[in-house]
Amino acid sequence: MAKSNKNTPKPSVPKKRRSRKGVALKRYNKLLSITLSDYKKKGIEYDLKEVRKEVSSIYPNYKNVAPSRIRKKEVIKSVKGFKPKEEAPEKDTFTIKATEVPKYWFDEEINWFDLDKWIIPFNEAYPEIPIVITSKNNELRIKGDIGGYSGSLLQEFVNEELREEFENDSPTMVGGIFFGIPAWQDRPDKQYAFWGTMNAPLPPNVITDYDELEPRVEKEIEKREEEVKKKQEERKKQEKKKLPKDKKKKVVPPKEVPAEPKRQPTPLADKNRAKEILLEEFKLGIWTKDEYREKANKIDNMYSKGGKL
Repeated sequence: MAKSNKNTPKPSVPKKRRSRKGVALKRYNKLLSITLSDYKKKGIEYDLKEVRKEVSSIYPNYKNVAPSRIRKKEVIKSVKGFKPKEEAPEKDTFTIKATEVPKYWFDEEINWFDLDKWIIPFNEAYPEIPIVITSKNNELRIKGDIGGYSGSLLQEFVNEELREEFENDSPTMVGGIFFGIPAWQDRPDKQYAFWGTMNAPLPPNVITDYDELEPRVEKEIEKREEEVKKKQEERKKQEKKKLPKDKKKKVVPPKEVPAEPKRQPTPLADKNRAKEILLEEFKLGIWTKDEYREKANKIDNMYSKGGKL
């Protein structure tokens, strides 16, 4: 009898055993699907690996529940404690415009020798705003962070150009006093801060209207102003430390020079003086020759006894 070419059939796997193999995976996938769908609906950013871990942690609660009986509300309640991985928020980057800074920066009149006390703090707070300083004969343009005043272009401008222009003299309304105003170049959003004297040429595009601040910009400006205020206070403390301490000089009263004692008259000196006076009177003709002799003898007799005329 010829052998059959058909392979001998393998014993079949029981239906119950076959169904159990796919149930666990089906149950897990349904839990995962419900969870991801809920996050997408709520707009929650998630890390898939973290969500898988969370689903694995709640899976034992549904181990004996058929996939068809898993309810969405219950799953959502089960994973409500899940917190997606939070990334550090990006820092807001601001470009403050000249029309957004507090108005007092442009309302003050500044003496030419005090420009550093005004321009340096302004630049520290708003380094993104270009600065133009113009007098009748000189101009300085600053872009970016100046840094400290010492050794800067501003110091060179003040000590050399302005000092020579104003002849190192006190400022007047025409020259030496600077007034500020926002301005723009090329286009309105390309703004800069301008300070100039009364006789200096004004910018072609002066801005008089200030912008209304957005809350986040206003908050940023307040933060910067506070930081600059702290720096100014620190500078004042440092300047006080550098100043020499006032030493109170002891006031030494002038030595009293003893007055010269009055000359005590001597009998001989008084006698001679009396005779001199008598002789002058005789020459003037007040006394006769006999009267002169009589009085002279009288003087001699008085002083010989220790008397005074």
